[in-house]
Amino acid sequence: MRISDSQRLLFVHVQKTGGVTVEKVLAEVLPDVRPLSRGTRLRHHTMAQAIDAEPDLADYWTFGFVRNPWARMVSWWSMIQSMKRRAEAGGANPRRHLETNKFLAHAATYADFDEFVLKGTEELARLRRPQIDYLRTPTKRAEFIGRTESFADDLQKVLDHLGAEPPESFPHANQSSHGHHREYYNDQTRDRIGTLFAADLDEFGYEF
Repeated sequence: MRISDSQRLLFVHVQKTGGVTVEKVLAEVLPDVRPLSRGTRLRHHTMAQAIDAEPDLADYWTFGFVRNPWARMVSWWSMIQSMKRRAEAGGANPRRHLETNKFLAHAATYADFDEFVLKGTEELARLRRPQIDYLRTPTKRAEFIGRTESFADDLQKVLDHLGAEPPESFPHANQSSHGHHREYYNDQTRDRIGTLFAADLDEFGYEF
């Protein structure tokens, strides 16, 4: 989550949607960009949590990004598996993340992608929370919701709103390498994600 008081801007960072890249770009173009000043140190507050911590944010121009839920789950799994491999190879930072982050530590225990989807979404609330829940409150919806599938174009729309010159190239952070998301699913896991993220499918029209 990032805030610019001069621009009255609130960026809500939904996991695995390119948010780290957005934060880097905002830091380049907005000198006063800052994290949420009160509450926990979590990066992934919802809009409602942010406004609860700082009520003035209710009037800020709010934006975030979403992603095909099936592809997003594969990206999450791929990231965790990469972190495990790097930790096992002696990487200090991955090992520290797995030791200190309760969510990552738990998610890293699942034996395969099927278990991650079927059991993980039962045991870890973060894995089953629809993305739209991050980007609306009972009285407000984010003014702009971009999509990872059209990331560069949609981030440019944010910069246009700010009247900011884009960086020469958008940085790419936390990229993971994996095949097409359809290769990871069977009927049971596909239907599980479709059920859990029905709100996202209705809101954004995503299909498997």
